[in-house]
Amino acid sequence: MSRHGQGAPLVGVCTLRGFSLWWLGIIHIWFLCLLCVGVVNNNVMCVGASKAASSSSSAAASVDVDGPLLALALQQLAKTSETQPPSIQRIVYTPSDTDARKIVKNAMKAANLNIREDCAGNIYGRWKGADESAPAVLTGSHTDAIPGSGTYDGTTGVLGAIQAIKRLQESKFTPMRSVEVVMFATEEPTRFGLSCVGSRLMAGALPPRELATLRDENGTTWLDAATVGGYGRKKKCHSVEDAVKNVKLNKNDYHAFVELHIEQGKILEDTKTDIGVVSAIAGPAALHAVFTGPGGHAGGQLMKHRHDPGLAAAELTLAAESAARANTQTDDSVATVGIIKLTPGAVNAVPTRAEMTIDIRDDDAKRLQSNVRQLQETARAIAKRRGVGLQISVNSIDLPHTCAPIVRSAISRSARALKLTQRPMVSRAYHDSLFMGRLGVPTGMVFIPCRKGISHTPEEYVTPKDLGNGVRVLSLILKDLAGEAVDSDGDGIPDHLDDDDDNDGIPDSQDNDDDGDGIPDHLEAVDSDGDGIPDHLDDDDDNDGIPDSQDNDDDGDGIPDHLEAVDSDGDGIPDHLDDDDDNDGIPDSQDNEDDGDGIPDHLEAVDSDGDGIPDHLDDDDDNDGIPDSQDNDDDGDGIPDHLEAVDSDGDGIPDHLDDDDDNDGISDSQDNDDDGDGIPDHLEAVDSDGDGIPDHLDDDDDNDGIPDSQDNDDDGDGIPDHLEAVDSDGDGIPDHLDDDDDNDGIPDSQDNDDDGDGIPDHLEAVDSDGDGIPDHLDDDDDNDGIPDSQDNDDDGDGIPDHLEAVDSDGDGIPDHLDDDDDNDGIPDSQDNDDDGDGIPDHLEAVDSDGDGIPDHLDDDDDNDGIPDSQDNDDDGDGIPDHLEAVDSDGDGIPDHLDDDDDNDGIPDSQDNDDDGDGIPDHLEAVDSDGDGIPDHLDDDDDNDGIPDSQDNDDDGDGIPDHLEAVDSDGDGIPDHLDDDDDNDGIPDSQDNDDDGDGIPDHLEAVDSDGDGIPDHLDDDDDNDGIPDSQDNDDDGDGIPDHLEAVDSDGDGIPDHLDDDDDNDGIPDSQDNDDDGDGIPDHLEAVDSDGDGIPDHLDDDDDNDGIPDSQDNDDDGDGIPDHLEEKRAKEEEASRAKASSDASSKKKAKKAKKKKAAKVEL
Repeated sequence: MSRHGQGAPLVGVCTLRGFSLWWLGIIHIWFLCLLCVGVVNNNVMCVGASKAASSSSSAAASVDVDGPLLALALQQLAKTSETQPPSIQRIVYTPSDTDARKIVKNAMKAANLNIREDCAGNIYGRWKGADESAPAVLTGSHTDAIPGSGTYDGTTGVLGAIQAIKRLQESKFTPMRSVEVVMFATEEPTRFGLSCVGSRLMAGALPPRELATLRDENGTTWLDAATVGGYGRKKKCHSVEDAVKNVKLNKNDYHAFVELHIEQGKILEDTKTDIGVVSAIAGPAALHAVFTGPGGHAGGQLMKHRHDPGLAAAELTLAAESAARANTQTDDSVATVGIIKLTPGAVNAVPTRAEMTIDIRDDDAKRLQSNVRQLQETARAIAKRRGVGLQISVNSIDLPHTCAPIVRSAISRSARALKLTQRPMVSRAYHDSLFMGRLGVPTGMVFIPCRKGISHTPEEYVTPKDLGNGVRVLSLILKDLAGEAVDSDGDGIPDHLDDDDDNDGIPDSQDNDDDGDGIPDHLEAVDSDGDGIPDHLDDDDDNDGIPDSQDNDDDGDGIPDHLEAVDSDGDGIPDHLDDDDDNDGIPDSQDNEDDGDGIPDHLEAVDSDGDGIPDHLDDDDDNDGIPDSQDNDDDGDGIPDHLEAVDSDGDGIPDHLDDDDDNDGISDSQDNDDDGDGIPDHLEAVDSDGDGIPDHLDDDDDNDGIPDSQDNDDDGDGIPDHLEAVDSDGDGIPDHLDDDDDNDGIPDSQDNDDDGDGIPDHLEAVDSDGDGIPDHLDDDDDNDGIPDSQDNDDDGDGIPDHLEAVDSDGDGIPDHLDDDDDNDGIPDSQDNDDDGDGIPDHLEAVDSDGDGIPDHLDDDDDNDGIPDSQDNDDDGDGIPDHLEAVDSDGDGIPDHLDDDDDNDGIPDSQDNDDDGDGIPDHLEAVDSDGDGIPDHLDDDDDNDGIPDSQDNDDDGDGIPDHLEAVDSDGDGIPDHLDDDDDNDGIPDSQDNDDDGDGIPDHLEAVDSDGDGIPDHLDDDDDNDGIPDSQDNDDDGDGIPDHLEAVDSDGDGIPDHLDDDDDNDGIPDSQDNDDDGDGIPDHLEAVDSDGDGIPDHLDDDDDNDGIPDSQDNDDDGDGIPDHLEEKRAKEEEASRAKASSDASSKKKAKKAKKKKAAKVEL
């Protein structure tokens, strides 16, 4: 027989050539009559069984005919080779390629597939589904083959896909989605030097300018070659621009793509595994390098004189191997030098030119790109060292693709259903699947073993058994992904198109009694096995002989229940693919009453096991025989509940990977009403256990039988709640490691509206317990049953709140140990906008209780129900605020013991900008109450509701301010007892720069009210609203300043009673330098008002706004200075007289005593 199979025609019957019939045993002879599906030059190829065979499902089920049938079909296709099989060569757009296309199209026709072709030569065969508008499921591979190739590469995925569809058709399966088989054109790079031309064009990954450059070795352009092959211009593509437009697919037209392929490696064979579930497809890169040198005679050129391009190429070859082997973590980095061409190529000549290509592959994009860069750099270094020329370029680089979970899950389920062993693996070979993934279609691959892992050679071989496994797995995958169109009443109208599914004359939208027993469907107890015993009373719900408490596969399909997608209406379409989950004729996006009982879904109590007992009244919610209080594995998959990723809609895709968590057809990023009740999610009260009782009214929020007030382990994982890291979106990634905490597709660093209600987060009132009542209106913020005014342990961990370290982002790392307190990816040392509202933190008004009301406008700053004017214990720890040590960064270390008070990583001794706003602290105006209004402009500095002009007790401790000892650093130690008043780590006796601004204290002008205006320039030094010229009571204690005793160090002890007036630790009797400036006091010029200007240079010595030349009352006591001097002289004379009189009396007394002593003697 000739290459194209010239021989006697066969009519009507095909035989299984090349296979012995004895192994078929007692199978009826009619089973060997195969349906002829293709005739090419009188040669017959067979795929599928005869109608007689299909009529006997029991016989077909007992014998694997898929493998032998596919093996026969592949052998027939191999005869279209340009070379004699088993060595196969099938170059695209050549006569052998045309013959192969005829076989494929005839096979598609025999399977009743509708055929279409594009101008690149990609062939599609479509099996129409019940819902033609739904995105289709695509499967297929290629038939072109490199020179010296084998029988099974690519072709298995084309003919195997057609046979898988035939298998489904014979089983009477009707797909909901259409299923298409595709034969990709030009997968191999043989003709044009570029792989996957057909699929690249489908994905839009091959621009016209690049397509126009493709030529074969004869100079024929791609468009000319395609036209000769029957495509290109013959399919109305008259330019490369036409081709790109004609071939490009719309990703929304396809639900998924899956490719059946031989492994082309030996992992499956070595591990005796049936099926490989491909997790990722490695990305390939091609480097082209040309080294050049002077050459010379092999004998005449000494080694030390050589500049050998061949050795340079050899060295780069070894470097490629080293780069791939450097990945010691996985086996997924490979490098190959498949071509080295030496010129002149003589045994006795030193090469003048070495041309080579390097193929690099990796499943990690960064590693792939790194290896490409590294080899380029290595090549340049080799060329420089060896003194040779170099031209190096990257011919192509395609990034790897991760296979879609939805397809991988379908492959895994199908393999388990057939009881086939499986393993995840990476494909390092190049496939069209890579570009289907790039198109955006969820993509996956199925591998079957090939003998010794050999491929692309004539020795390539796959056993009929493995071929059969591939077909059977693929058929179940297609069934899974396409879904089944159910016709409950057998009227020929699929239920999704039928408005009366049970044909009882009552439209489905009105029919609440599907089985006609007079009991509304929503009141009937579920009886899965129809044994008359409701499931909640039946210990074997599916009647498979396995007690429910041990049964993980309720429907007996081989797929564990927790891996199966939910199908509420049993129509064969998983809910996540079904736009009418309860099949009532109302689209899910509009349906708020799924069970038709007249009660909106959001008002119904949850009944997880369908036993008629709502979960909040049921002590065994999943009916597995294990009480809820002891059950940590609700779905019985062996994975504790707290370790499982949340899958809200049960579609098999965890919420953190799912862009529509509730499967309502509205993307999560746009969906503000997850339960479809018309109430925006952010306004709804939280109901954690779905018992219909909002958490704030429920005394057992998680329905575990333990009252909330006693429950410290809400998820029952044995880890106390306060020790667990926060995972807001339940994706298994703690928030501090997750760059999208709420899983809305917007990175946290860019997300200012976490709940998607349109209100920026920084403007929303805090609702800690999610009860719909903002904390500032809620008297029990954490909903633990203890009023906030009495609750000192908000998280119930046994540690009083005031002793706990602050953990702003809930990552388990206290802020003082965390270099990113708000977990926004910006280190704290660089982060000036903690809440991401665009307003720098230092400009924002403080809102201590997060109620949306800035503290300076809020009469209850900590929202404890006690007005600020009466509240002396803000943190409720029983210690009055004025006695507590300050802890600025909430790290549990009082500032006076903490060497980094604001926890910014800069030691206090070096930190001049505590709030990180770029303004040195000493230049900033003081804002005592953090209301954004500097004290010198604020008429209520401490925000206690009492104007500063009337307020004598700033800290509300009942002790008038003028009687309190000064405590500059708030460490609880009055300055006069504290040897480091400003807590900068430098003892006061050595500290000449209290505010750390680099200006010695004695050179700084006094600024009494900290308003940034030195007193000598300030007309209201104490910022009490009374101009200094009129103010006779600077400290507001009711005692005129001229009557008050001076207290230089503010220690509450007047200087005349204080033996250390400046509190520098040196007794006044020994202290000659009161201001510590190194200049003895007697040498210093007097500066009465401390404005830095000596009195003899100061025209206003007392800084009262009246020039000294006009000022007759320096101390402002209302007595002119000249009268005070006279009185002072009189007082001095009086004191001198009194002293003289006392001295005379003392002398007289002494003389009298002496005289008495003599008399006695």
